[in-house]
Amino acid sequence: MLVAMADVGVPAALPTLLVVVLLASAAGVLGVLVLGDAALRAVGRTNQDALVVGVLLGLVLLSWGFAGVVGLLSFAAATAVGFVPTRLGCKRVHLMGVLVGPLALGL
Repeated sequence: MLVAMADVGVPAALPTLLVVVLLASAAGVLGVLVLGDAALRAVGRTNQDALVVGVLLGLVLLSWGFAGVVGLLSFAAATAVGFVPTRLGCKRVHLMGVLVGPLALGL
């Protein structure tokens, strides 16, 4: 985040950034308290099959839009890897180390 802010030219003034974080978190909490129940009811009424197909289609379009054929191939490979835990009978939460390791090392 700090690299992105430096590229845009935002000054790294800690008091200002803390105020912005506090305001954003307060807005998020109020949004959940005010809109949370209505959003939950709306999601509960949604056709789950249509929702899954829509999300899958959106992910395919994003992969194609950002990376073309390479993105689609990467998406297909990631999908295949995502099926491995269920085939081996392990819980998906155990694969989070695959993400945390490279992120911690900055890769």
